Amino acid sequence: MRAAFIGLGNMGLGMAHNLVKAGIETVVFDVRPDAVDSVVSAGGTAAASNADAAKGADLVCIAVFNEQQVRDVVTGTESDAGVLATSAPGTVVALHSTISPSLVQQLAAEAARRDVVVIDVAM
Repeated sequence: MRAAFIGLGNMGLGMAHNLVKAGIETVVFDVRPDAVDSVVSAGGTAAASNADAAKGADLVCIAVFNEQQVRDVVTGTESDAGVLATSAPGTVVALHSTISPSLVQQLAAEAARRDVVVIDVAM
């Protein structure tokens, strides 16, 4: 299994470390290089972007701050493709951020057109 983890803040950093400790091949991306370096030093791999992290992943975990960030990570921005751009059919995208049910439904519908599954696993 290959996992990607995007968003290495208060929640995501520990979760990404746990994936690495469990022996799961883990690729990470965050805007803060120090957070990425922490997971890489534990055995993870750094990605150059959200889309790069998702490429080849069976599971993409997203733990970013707010709804706009979740939308940008999943669908992309003008300057960065989102995870849907490189997620293969069958990929599961797990949203760990606290967001509205309507956004989860919108993203799930968009992902379904690519045979990608979006699940809400917020804490």
